[in-house]
Formats: sequence, C-alpha cells, structure tokens
Amino acid sequence: MSQEKINEKEWDTWDGDNLIIEDTIQKENIPFYQYSEFENVKLINGNVYKAIFKISQKTIALKCVSLNNKFTLDNLINEVKRHRKLEIHDSILKLYGITKQEDTNEYMIILEYANEGSLRQYLKTNFRNMQNGEPKIKPGPPFVDVSADINVFIKDLFEFFISLHNKQFEEMRLLMIKNYIREHKKNPVEILYEMISHHLFTCLIGYFYEYGIGTVADKQMAFKFYNLAANEIETSFSNPSSSRKQYNISNKEIGTASLAYMYLDGLGVEKDTKKAFQIFYKLAAKGSLLALNPIAYCYDEGIGVEKNEEKAFELYLKSAEKGSLAAQNNVRVCYECGIGITKDEAKGFQWIIKSAVAGNIDAMYNAGCFYNNGIGVDKDEKEAFKWFLKAAEKGFSLSQHYLGKYFKYGYGTNVDQKKAFEWFKKAAENDHADSQYRLGECFYEGCGTQKDIIKAVYWLNKANGNGNTYAEGLLEDIIYSIMYY
Repeated sequence: MSQEKINEKEWDTWDGDNLIIEDTIQKENIPFYQYSEFENVKLINGNVYKAIFKISQKTIALKCVSLNNKFTLDNLINEVKRHRKLEIHDSILKLYGITKQEDTNEYMIILEYANEGSLRQYLKTNFRNMQNGEPKIKPGPPFVDVSADINVFIKDLFEFFISLHNKQFEEMRLLMIKNYIREHKKNPVEILYEMISHHLFTCLIGYFYEYGIGTVADKQMAFKFYNLAANEIETSFSNPSSSRKQYNISNKEIGTASLAYMYLDGLGVEKDTKKAFQIFYKLAAKGSLLALNPIAYCYDEGIGVEKNEEKAFELYLKSAEKGSLAAQNNVRVCYECGIGITKDEAKGFQWIIKSAVAGNIDAMYNAGCFYNNGIGVDKDEKEAFKWFLKAAEKGFSLSQHYLGKYFKYGYGTNVDQKKAFEWFKKAAENDHADSQYRLGECFYEGCGTQKDIIKAVYWLNKANGNGNTYAEGLLEDIIYSIMYY
C-alpha cells in the first residue's frame, strides 16, 4: 500500500536512501517513535542512554547506532532481530522499537531499562556468581517474565476486542472495552506500555491512542499504529490454526478498516473519503466481512463514491446474512425508512429482533422502541420494558433513561420511584443530558431519594451544559425559591 502522507512528520528529513530505510522498517514490523516522545535523555555509558518514555513515564534504554559504511541497514535490522530473539527465548530484554535523533544519522534501539524489570530479575534469580568475568547460570526452570500476568490479560483483551467488531457499534465497543479493563482491575496505562512491545497488537494500541485509554487521546499516534497493523506482513506459521496466526490476520484486518475510518473522518490525517472507500473496497475484495458494512454506508450517504441506496441495501443485506449484527441493525433502518428497498416496518422489526437476540446492544434498545411505539409489531410496553432492561444492563445510556421513565410512570412495570432514580442516575453518570435533568429534578423534589438542593443544582447545571432545554428553567425556579422564600 502506498505510504503517501502517512509519516510525513516523522520522516520529513529523509532523502531517497532513507525512504528505503522507512520501507524496510515497516516490512520488518518494527515500531518507530519520534525522538520527541522521550524526555530526560542522559548518557549512561558508551552508546547507551537512559530516558523517560512520555506516554507511560517508564524508564527505558536507548542504544545508539550510526548507519555508515561499516554499520549498514542490514546490520541495524539484524541487531533488532537479535534483541527480539533474546526477548522471545529468555525474556531478558524487551524491545519496543527504534527512534532517530533529529537532523542526524543516529538511530536508537529502544529497550527495557536494565536496572529494573525483567533483566534485573533474571540476573538476580539465575546468576550465582561470576568467575573470570563469565556468568554461571543457576540450574532450574527457565526465567518467567514478571509481566506474564498482564501479557495473558492482553491476549484475552485482544480476543474480546476482535469479537466486538461485527457485533457492536463503536459507542458500545468503547464502553465495553473500558468496562472489561475495569472489571478485571487492570491499569490501562500498564496495558498500553506492555502492548507496545508486541507487533501482533498494533491495531489495539492504535485504538487506545484514538480514544485516550491509558494515555491522552492522540489521533496521529492512532493513525500511525493502525498503519503499522494494516501494512503488517502476514507471517507463515507451522500450525495454521495457531492463535498467533489468527492474531496476525485479525490485527491486519482491523488495522486496515480502522485506517480507512481515519481517512473517512479526517482523524490524524487529511480527510480523504475516496481513499477511505478504496481501502474498504480492497479489504472486502479479500473476503473481509468487516469492510462490507462501511462500504454500504458509503453508498448510502454518497461518501467517497456516488450515492446509490439500492447498492447500499444490497451490501447491508449481504453483510447481515453473513452474520454481521451491526449490518442487521442497518437492514432494519432500510426497511423502516424505505432506503433502497420498499418500506416494510414488519421486516424491519424481524431484523432488529434477529440482531438483538444475537447480542447487538443497539438492537436491544431499538427492539424496545419498536414495541414501545408499535412499529412493525403490536404495541407492548411489557416487551419494550424487557428489551430496554437488557440494553440498560449492558450500559446503554439511552435505554437506562427509558427504564427510568418506565419505573417513574409505571409503563410495562409497577411504579417504583427509587428504581427510577437509580436508572436516571446511571444514565446521568454516562453523560445522558435528559437523565441529568431528571436526576436533578429527583434531588430537588426528593423523589426516589432524599431531597438535596446542592446535588439538584449540580446535575441541572450538567444537564444545561449538555444541551437539555428544561434544566435552565428549573434552575431559575430553584434560585428564585431560595432568594424569596
């Protein structure tokens, strides 16, 4: 794939020879970091420096090498491979990638700092003494990396991340990833720091940067890692069904799709909808189900390609029939609104139930709406309550809000002001403006909770700031009552 505009900021001083270096580094799946991403760089000895990695505030080592007639590009790549071999077999040093000092021909291999972490533990555990300057290795089991637990979690997290892509829309994916990390009591900063040394997870690293998980949101860094994933060379494995092979395939597929979305929305790169469409199209041509839904969306909205609603419906349907729950939801929209197909609300309802039963959380909420409003099915508030509850329990804020209203007014269930308050509170904490207003109202009136004017004002201010049109009026009433009564 062409690399135009991909790393202009990082590689703008390179000449023709250095473009060859750039290409080689990417083909070898070696992460490249800007030198500005490190601080407090201090010489330790010879050609080795100590520095702080800004994103994690971890201490790392920078091993400096100069490319010249004696030390060539091949030597640099072999040096990196040597460190990778040490990491794979003994976990002595972790390799994070390379960087380049600005305006010089000095490259630096980024390694775990030797005075802390796995190397120090390895030496402490396995070397009894030194004789004639050579270490004697203590017999016993091979060294196990102290970060093994977090690495196992990263693999589980990556598998969970993969599983979400054809099942959930982006808002719920993000919420579920954050909840998964929180429920397992892991530190997202530590997760990101550990992932950076693994080329199999570059699409997930990009995701962390895009949404600010464990770091400050950085769309350019997200683009960089998505690009690494998209251009990853598919490695041959002795066992075709191995998890590493599946990680390799999924990382490349998700990274490519994510790269296209960055072009589509102009995130971390200049907006280019035609290029986005082309990337999606090429990915779909290779058999990717992940790419069909966004291609359909492009046809639906006329983004990067001429608008064609019939083609959009055809592709939504194809993706839905292949098992994409997100596409099944979109087929529902087409039938409900008559996009590319004759309007048929009953068929729309069938598709939304199919998607909801299979686990799509947006579809669960929409199933509740269909029952609540009698769209394509007889109005049934009890069924609506059931589907709103399913989505609300998964963290869907709009369903949490509706559930609060159902308990408040007794729709499809018994009136329960305390439960209404609890669901409004959950939705409000998930930044739902109307629930923030309802929560402020509950505190002001003492409905489902103790009366608390201070909390009422707090939540009404939040609601007003988020665009709720009723909050300002109630705030004025509260201020008036305080001043004159």
